[in-house]
Amino acid sequence: MRPLIAAAPTLISLDNFETINPEEQLLCKDFLAQRAHCSALITTRERIADTYLIPLVAMSPDEANEFLERLIRQTQDPDIYIEVNRHRILKTAEFNPLIIQWIVAQIDLAQDPEEVLSDLAHGEGEAAERVFDRSFNLPQMAEGGRAVLLALSLFMPSATRPMLAEVAGMGKDKDKKKFRRAQQTLASLWLMKQTNDGQRLTIEGLTRELAKARLSRDPRSKIFQQRYVSRFLSFVRANDKTTPADLNSLQAEKDNILNAKNVAFEIGEWQNAILMSSRMHLFLDLRGYWDEAIRCAEQALDAAREANNEGLAASFATDVASILANRGEYDSAQRMLQEAILIFRKLKDDPNLAKSLNNLGIIAQGQGEFVEARQLYDESLEIENRLNDINGVAKTLHNLGVIAQNQGDFAEARQLYNDGLIVSRKFEDQKGVAITVHQLGWLTHMEGDLTIAYQLYHEGLEIRKKLGDLNGIASSLHHLGMIAQERGGLTEARQLYNESLETAKKLGDQSGVATSLHQLGTLSLAEGDYQEADKFLNQSLTILRKLKDRHNIPECLESIGNLQVARNSFAEAQVSYEQALEMSQAIGDKFRIACVKHSLGLLLEKINDKAQAVQSLRESLSIFETLGAAKAETVRHDLERIESGESHISRTFSIV
Repeated sequence: MRPLIAAAPTLISLDNFETINPEEQLLCKDFLAQRAHCSALITTRERIADTYLIPLVAMSPDEANEFLERLIRQTQDPDIYIEVNRHRILKTAEFNPLIIQWIVAQIDLAQDPEEVLSDLAHGEGEAAERVFDRSFNLPQMAEGGRAVLLALSLFMPSATRPMLAEVAGMGKDKDKKKFRRAQQTLASLWLMKQTNDGQRLTIEGLTRELAKARLSRDPRSKIFQQRYVSRFLSFVRANDKTTPADLNSLQAEKDNILNAKNVAFEIGEWQNAILMSSRMHLFLDLRGYWDEAIRCAEQALDAAREANNEGLAASFATDVASILANRGEYDSAQRMLQEAILIFRKLKDDPNLAKSLNNLGIIAQGQGEFVEARQLYDESLEIENRLNDINGVAKTLHNLGVIAQNQGDFAEARQLYNDGLIVSRKFEDQKGVAITVHQLGWLTHMEGDLTIAYQLYHEGLEIRKKLGDLNGIASSLHHLGMIAQERGGLTEARQLYNESLETAKKLGDQSGVATSLHQLGTLSLAEGDYQEADKFLNQSLTILRKLKDRHNIPECLESIGNLQVARNSFAEAQVSYEQALEMSQAIGDKFRIACVKHSLGLLLEKINDKAQAVQSLRESLSIFETLGAAKAETVRHDLERIESGESHISRTFSIV
């Protein structure tokens, strides 16, 4: 939403706030107060702290009369209202437009205004309750209307007709006419609406509240709840593949599935609730619903602990840890995974042990601990081979390929990626295919073939778009931005970096935020905007240090050194380069070592230390040639220039 808000003056309107889950209410308030940067109007029947309250009074008599007259003109026989005291209707409804609609609908059905108004005058409770209760208890509602209304109150926010019929107990062919009549009755009484496309049914606001209150008192409530849970459990099972079709099906019913999971917990069907939580984790992770993924896994984790199911609790702990790791909360994620690994070893649960070892390896790798990561991957791979877990083997081979690439063994990396890609394609693992194709693009990019790299990035992006993989889409856009930047398309690059940055911020992906800020910094540096470059690069470095990301900190330090050179702060630049070089050497990142030695060599040239400059460039050239990286040609040109005595006129900053 933030790009839309930034594009023009905006007012966000949020209706029926009290119907939102309390946890979601806090998130909504935080977004509107701290992040939206625009005005917001909330309608609610409950007070909200830290807001400016504007009480809404009932309609004025003139407004109410006009509204009532319009409704009467739409009824099947407006003449029956000729002798009716309009004020009596409005007073009975307390000038509330929804209640006025309900009363007019009841009169239209009964064709006797006096009967309706007399009944309502003798009812109990507030106006809304009296009018709703009379609608609910009408004889016409006995023909399935009550069951459909109560069942519909469970659906969030709406229901397809087949699903609603099943939960209402009218899912069989013989009940089709009854279900159709029930819909007609509810619609005529203004108790139910169709969504804009006409494909789904819903009840809103006050109607939903009163229907849910009725359901809680109804002796059939548990039957409706059990049907609701069963229906969506079956739905989740039927759509459990990581394909665009299944993911889109889950997307369409996401709110209902999560609500069914909550209902299952409420009625004591914790095994069904846990099963739904488990099946939904990958979807929530992939589609970027990370807050909901954490809440869902933590809820299941608590249930597993209450049931004293140690293995299941450890399994859900790994789900929580995976999202925390995505957000850069590495310490918490590591702690949870290490505890889970101890439990899986004790229980001899090898499948979950292999998965947890792999996840722990990803965290170690993300922090530049390549030796530790390789050990974890190797142990995971041994278990997966023993279990004949081909899909798990493919993922671990991919991760080992990333380590090989980071340490400069491009040939091994390519072989490992291709081995994993064959398996991912065989098992139709589209997410795995997209990840590996993207990584092959990154490898090709480092080797200098921008055309093929662009094609691979774009192929990965298209798959990720079909899957709705927000984190993956952000990564693809980021790398396409790097291609655009190297080709001189700075405007296009900035747009792609900003799109990636916005997605990373939305997800809470701190690593993604840092990498996008870094590239925006190098872009500003290339454009000569040193103040903006300084801001972006130092923001990136702060995040990377907080994440303890030893792999990406050296690249950021090198870019800061490039900025310092551009500002003629040569002594500071040399310190930045030396820090970057020391960290790169510590983790064995050959590509970054060569990059920094190249930058350092050019700096030494500027301060007239030709001998050291030549030595640094020769070391850089040797590494790049060994790697087969295209940057070897640039370094060779600089080395030949210095050795021939030519001066270094200018330098273009475009960091890969």
